Amino acid sequence: VKELPEQPLQMTIDDQSLSVVVDYQNGSFSLAALPADDYPVMPDMSDDATVLTLNQQLLAENISRSLFATAQDEIRPVMGGILFDLKADGLTVVATDGHKLVRNRILNVVAEEEPTSFILPQKPAQLLKGVLAKGEGDVVVRFAANSCEFKYDGGEFRCRLIEGRYPNYNSVIPTNNTNCLTADRKTMLGALKRVLPFSSESSRLVRFHLEKGLLRLQASDIDFATSAKESIACEYAGTTMDIGFKGDSVCEILNNLSSDEVTVQLADPSRAGVFVPVEQPENQEILMLMMPMLLND
Repeated sequence: VKELPEQPLQMTIDDQSLSVVVDYQNGSFSLAALPADDYPVMPDMSDDATVLTLNQQLLAENISRSLFATAQDEIRPVMGGILFDLKADGLTVVATDGHKLVRNRILNVVAEEEPTSFILPQKPAQLLKGVLAKGEGDVVVRFAANSCEFKYDGGEFRCRLIEGRYPNYNSVIPTNNTNCLTADRKTMLGALKRVLPFSSESSRLVRFHLEKGLLRLQASDIDFATSAKESIACEYAGTTMDIGFKGDSVCEILNNLSSDEVTVQLADPSRAGVFVPVEQPENQEILMLMMPMLLND
């Protein structure tokens, strides 16, 4: 039907033989149907469901910002979803695959009673992001032990939740980052995209060399005798350092931040790097984390 030009269609449905005929100007389609009684029915939400109200665009942005960090891991299914952690100090939206982590805090949505949480699976999150991004207004979220309901202007979305205990995400975020780099986000992203094709196909390793006023990105592939390096101006307070990151993942982080400048907080080459936007969105705190890769000096 998508391939037809703009024109009227006539659908003839026979509920006895379960057949459907679609007639249009120069042809017709005929297909079989299935009995409606076989369609699965979602159970009603329990009376003890938690209810919270969020701006539609805000929820879509937080899901979109987090999806790239979810894991494709059947062994650890809880990390294949997005955690919504509702506490007295705000709603935290988290995704991690063990190598990278995204933590979004929405400060003006708080738990009125006991802290609670749910894990939204990756597939429903993808669908929900597309639906919510097109609308305005608020979405009412109701969730219980194993199911969740999203009601928004013009529709309703229900899904099952991932059951299990999500890892303690705050414990992996380093707090003693004494080395701090601030650079233009688009400039860093552009340099990274130019250097990355010269990295090893298997590791995608990019070396970040940091010194006062300078960030130099380097990549090489010994197998094909290729290499590249590019320097950009930046603000850097800390010791001269070389640290390795997976270039593809850093590109994803920079693409999912929206501020003009980004700050990278580092402790040492063996500890995670923390990426934060210089300008945080209103009533939000965004933080992204990347585990380093071993450099072969």
